[in-house]
Amino acid sequence: MSSISQEPASIWRQFLSLGEDLLSQSDTASICRLLKERVSIQFNCQADLFLAEPAYPLPGETAVPTIPSTKCPEIVQKVYRTKTATGAEIAGEATSVTQKALPLMTQETLLAILLVTRPQENPFSTQELELLDGIASYAAISMQITRQATLKNWRYDQISLVRSVSSQIANVLNLDELCQRVTQLIQSSFNYYFASIFTLEPKSNLLHFRASSSQGQPGVNLSQVNLELGKGLIGTTALEGKEHVSRDVTKDPTFQFIDLLPDTRAEAVLPIMIENRVLGVLDVQSDRLESFHESDMLVLRSLADNIALAVEGA
Repeated sequence: MSSISQEPASIWRQFLSLGEDLLSQSDTASICRLLKERVSIQFNCQADLFLAEPAYPLPGETAVPTIPSTKCPEIVQKVYRTKTATGAEIAGEATSVTQKALPLMTQETLLAILLVTRPQENPFSTQELELLDGIASYAAISMQITRQATLKNWRYDQISLVRSVSSQIANVLNLDELCQRVTQLIQSSFNYYFASIFTLEPKSNLLHFRASSSQGQPGVNLSQVNLELGKGLIGTTALEGKEHVSRDVTKDPTFQFIDLLPDTRAEAVLPIMIENRVLGVLDVQSDRLESFHESDMLVLRSLADNIALAVEGA
């Protein structure tokens, strides 16, 4: 039996308050939890929310599952491809919808997909489906507002951190002290698993380890690890003068495993350059898969540019 027995005006008042409640949430995980709970209760159904790339995950937040993913239902994958709501109907009954996937979109940007499911003996009514369409649109607006505010605050915080790191290394003239301070500041400010700096030695095909900083422990000393030009992500970056990002090192044939860093799951290596001259590399590693999204790389590039000026000065 259908769960909507209230007057439409009463129902909409509840979901207008839902928008306000969504805006008050502190992170994406809380938004997802609240939306699923409210829809499940109001429509007496199973409600699931699938966040869509590239809108999510947001930088600075705990990682959340996103689509595209082969683990999500086919109906969700179809909506992700078409960005059009899709319903599953009882065979032979075109108006008896027992499952529907609705895209949450703003300005042609897909934020998420809401999937609602009921047993076959209790299909959604036409009124309920219309309400769900409206709720999806309203929830998308609330999510986009929260998303934009989160991104704005994150960018401001990261710019402040870049300035802070840059100001603290600007006048350090000892190269080893400079590199040690830089890696400590990067690791503590951005909470990466591991950060290190290598310099390129003249007339040598080996990279010289300068300093590192590790999460929750003293910096790992890689001076005994032979890192050659053109080998591994670090050596390849130094040779080519181009950044290399691996969001899953187990699938990257260029990645060079180091026993001292067993928890590395993703790695970003950026060249430290003055004009077209490579001075060394900044290596940052994460213990989480799918790290180093474009927003993270913008910050790391700014840091690498500032480090290059400081290294050149030192």
